[in-house]
Amino acid sequence: MAASLKSAPTITVFRGFPEKVCYTWSPFVTKLEARLRFGDISYNVDVGSPLKSPRGKLPYITLERDGQSQSISDSTLIAKTFIESGYLEDLNCRLSLVEKAQDLSLKALLEDKLYFYQVIRAPSTSQHTTNSATILMPTTKLGPRAVGRKLLRHALKDPGQHPLAC
Repeated sequence: MAASLKSAPTITVFRGFPEKVCYTWSPFVTKLEARLRFGDISYNVDVGSPLKSPRGKLPYITLERDGQSQSISDSTLIAKTFIESGYLEDLNCRLSLVEKAQDLSLKALLEDKLYFYQVIRAPSTSQHTTNSATILMPTTKLGPRAVGRKLLRHALKDPGQHPLAC
């Protein structure tokens, strides 16, 4: 890390999952948390909700500095804001144009294509499916949660017929 980077403010990452020590399936949350860890920036985690997010997306963060609080949503926008503010180093600054294009291609592949495969394939057992539905929709009434669980089980039985299957 460059010596000229500023010390980070108090950061809370809202990831949508109640378990603070568990892996979150979202590649956007994973990308943000990895970026903060690579930059040696400490942060807190909380559940959050897309309804409370500034742009309706998870993850989102709150920055608290000098007694003021700011919320930012979208993992790419958060990283860009941290780079522009001097909290994180720009890892792509020394890349050529071709390497930057390759970086964007890989990011698009991982975030836009493989993400859905990861979400559909991650829960591999009926018990895990039940637990996942409870974790993903903890405040949802039992009826919608049961429908979500049924859709998830259907996807696991026959992923070729599921609309999100790769």
